[in-house]
Amino acid sequence: MEALETQGIEIIATLNGGSRPIYLIEENGRKAILKEAQGDEADKIKALVDIGVDTAKILGIRGK
Repeated sequence: MEALETQGIEIIATLNGGSRPIYLIEENGRKAILKEAQGDEADKIKALVDIGVDTAKILGIRGK
């Protein structure tokens, strides 16, 4: 994903080579998982966090 690399985000690995892969990235010395969510998937994940379900920490949401 070239757009990430132009933003200073290093892609360490790509998981699940489907249409929406999951990336292991490093940005500013922090490693994180980056996943593109489509439709209302991000809203559903946020709703789980809001009710206390143990999920991955959401660092940011773009494109809404």
